[in-house]
This record gives sequence, structure tokens and C-alpha cells, in this order.
Amino acid sequence: MPQASYIYANARVGVAQTRLLTPERVERMTEAKDASEALKVLQEAGYGGNREVKSAFDFQQLIDDELKKAYDFIYEITPDKDLTDLFLVPFDFHNVKALVKGRLLSEEDDDTLLYPVGTVPYDRLKAGVRDRDYRSLPGHLAELLEALDQMLAGRVDPQALDTFVDRAMYRYIIGVLDSPDFGKHLKNAPFVSEYYRAQCDLANVITFLRAKKAGLSREEFAALMMPEQDIGKARLLEAFEQPLETAARHIGADSLNPLISQGIEEYVKTGSTARMERLRDDYLFGLVMTGRHDIFKIGPVIGYLLAREQEARAVRLIMTAKLNHIPGDVVRERLRELYV
Repeated sequence: MPQASYIYANARVGVAQTRLLTPERVERMTEAKDASEALKVLQEAGYGGNREVKSAFDFQQLIDDELKKAYDFIYEITPDKDLTDLFLVPFDFHNVKALVKGRLLSEEDDDTLLYPVGTVPYDRLKAGVRDRDYRSLPGHLAELLEALDQMLAGRVDPQALDTFVDRAMYRYIIGVLDSPDFGKHLKNAPFVSEYYRAQCDLANVITFLRAKKAGLSREEFAALMMPEQDIGKARLLEAFEQPLETAARHIGADSLNPLISQGIEEYVKTGSTARMERLRDDYLFGLVMTGRHDIFKIGPVIGYLLAREQEARAVRLIMTAKLNHIPGDVVRERLRELYV
């Protein structure tokens, strides 16, 4: 059960951090000649515990086990469950998307795209979506699923569904952050509000680049936007009418300006958002890192939580690349810095 002591929780986290995959281990996986060898390197590190997998194609089972173990650990030690739960909320919304798409495709028994973590047990969420009975779910998810049922009564493309769910997720999270009762939680973690607001803004900037590349209209781009935060909707729409080379000047966003300028400059050269996505992830992770050493606050706990997610993304990226024979240099460019 959750604990009241920050010192106790952060001492436990300090020990747990020593079991994270090291950059050296990740590099060995990247250099492995094939997926089987990369999997062997991973299992030698104890990743996935004692689970045996039949082939490298089953690597996701190891990731799921590690994420479940990490979140069970966080639940056991967190001094502020309401705050750490906010970092589980995105998994709920991801699972909603996966389950609704599975229902549309009559693939309701396929759990491969579901995360075994979240604020709602995914078995309960799965049963609710399957039966279209949302009474046992939290109000914000029940309302979302009811709205999706109405939306899906007509024809809808997958991107529209993704946008609808992502927008609902950010509205919910920002709503929680802005609620008067939540202020006491942010006193011990002021970076959390900036983390999600910046995430929202940077999602819109990345969508901006993709919309420009796809030749979408101003109105089509507006329909894809997440709730505005520090970068106003009007400013983004104005920038959308400008040449891409000068867009950063029109977007503006104080602390995000250098990141946006660098990301757009790279996009102009390559036509890829990969660099912007990496800059985004490193920036967001950096916000959390600011509190990683304060043993009297929640920062180290949240830092460890996100480190495990970063670790899972790194493993997934490397294993997927190995299975598809993608060169190691390409993988290194996409890897996020591990929390060490």
C-alpha cells in the first residue's frame, strides 16, 4: 500500500535504480548481430525476470512484465498516489483506443496492443468496452466511451479516433492539474504541470509539421490540435500560413523556443519529425530530472517511473529494429537518453 514517507520511498527508488539497463547494455543490444542475440543480452541483465519466451518476436511479453512490476512497486511506495496516478492515466487512454479499434475490427481477444498498467485494471476496461457497459469505469472514461460510441455510429477514420481520444486525455489531465484541490500535490512536484503543458504544446508543433507536409488546410490542421497551453491556437494557425523556414518565429514559446527552432530547422533539412520527437522527449525528461535528487519530495519516484517507461521504449525500439534488419546507426539516432 502507499507509504507516507518521502525519505523511505526515495531510498527504495535509489536501490531500484541500480537495476535499470545501463547505456552499455543498451549499446550491446544495438550492436547485436540479430534479434536473438539482442534478446540474449537483455535476458542476461535479468530483464523480464524468469519469464521464458519462445523467440525474439515475443519480446513484448518481457516489457509488459517489467512495466507491471515497476508500477506495482510505485504503488507500494508512493507517498502521493494521486500524483503518481497522473502518470498512469495515459495508459488508460491508450488502452481505450486499442480496445475500441479491436472491437471495430472484431479483434476483441487480441491483447497484444494493450498495456498491463493504468489506473483502471485492463480486464475491467476490456469487459466494459466489449459489453458497452461503462458503469464500473471512472466517469471521464465512461463519458469518453459513450462519446466514441456516438462518433462511431457514422464512418470515422483511425486518425480521427486517435485525435479524439488524445484530446480527451489532455483535457482530463490539464483539468486535474487546474483543479483547486490538486494544488497541494503540485507543491511537492511543480514540474508536473509544466511537463504536461509542454507535452501538449509540443504535440501541436509536431502535428503542425506533419500537417504542412501532408498539404492539409488550415481548418484540417485546427481539427487535429490538442488543447492549447502556452502556445495559443491562434498563434499556431497564423504560423501555418507562413513558410516553414520562418514558422518558429511566429510560433514562439519562451522556454520552448530553442527546441522548436532546432526541431523545425532539422525538419526543413530532412522532412522527418524524428529529431523534433527526440528533442521533445529529452526536454520533458529533463523537467523531471530537476527533482531527481530531492529526497524530501516526489521527484525521484516520478523520475524512476518515467525511467522505466524510457527503458521499455528503448527495448521496444531496438528489438523491433533488429527484427526488421534496421542498421544500428539509425537506432542510435532514435534512442532517448536513459535515466542514469
